[in-house]
Amino acid sequence: MLGQVMEVNDAIGELDVKLEELGYANVEQATEKFGEMTAFVKAGTIALTAQEKAEASALATKKQTLVQMSALASEFKTLNSVQTLDAAQKPPR
Repeated sequence: MLGQVMEVNDAIGELDVKLEELGYANVEQATEKFGEMTAFVKAGTIALTAQEKAEASALATKKQTLVQMSALASEFKTLNSVQTLDAAQKPPR
């Protein structure tokens, strides 16, 4: 039992050294900073998600525009090919 207590004490000492190397005076300070970093990551993730949604919406709009333009081009070709006037059918100038 005493050996386990010594191991735990050594592990805590190692953690304290690592925290100091990272610039933290104690566990509470490190925990607070970790909370701030977590909030920052969440905010960044939300912003990226919103940006991706906006990009997807813009792409959907562009696709719809292309579909409409394709339909109009097809209609124009159809109407244009319905009748081609020969020289006799054209109105005089």
